[in-house]
Amino acid sequence: MKRIPFSYLALDLIAVTIFALIGRMSHQHGLTALGVLLTAAPFLVATLIGFIVGRYLTRNLMVQGLIVWLFTLNLGMILRVAFGGGFAVSFYIVTAIALLIFCGIWRLLLRKSIY
Repeated sequence: MKRIPFSYLALDLIAVTIFALIGRMSHQHGLTALGVLLTAAPFLVATLIGFIVGRYLTRNLMVQGLIVWLFTLNLGMILRVAFGGGFAVSFYIVTAIALLIFCGIWRLLLRKSIY
């Protein structure tokens, strides 16, 4: 089985950006490109790191997705707080569920088309 292509990283980055976009819309923070980028940035960095780690730890798309999700959620939250963003347990829970869905759905669809 081949390593998971780096091109799949784009799907995770898009998923995280959509998450940030929805979050900004639901809290009425405006939809400027810079605003969405600043909101998504800690999670995008964490996604990139998680993707690279996951890519080299496993060749299984679903396991790699779990690694990406854990990094995006936890490292992304740490980076968010480190750069001045707030933390709330409710936000952590919503983020966990949303990212699991957004980063998992394309893997499930792709997995069904591969097998």
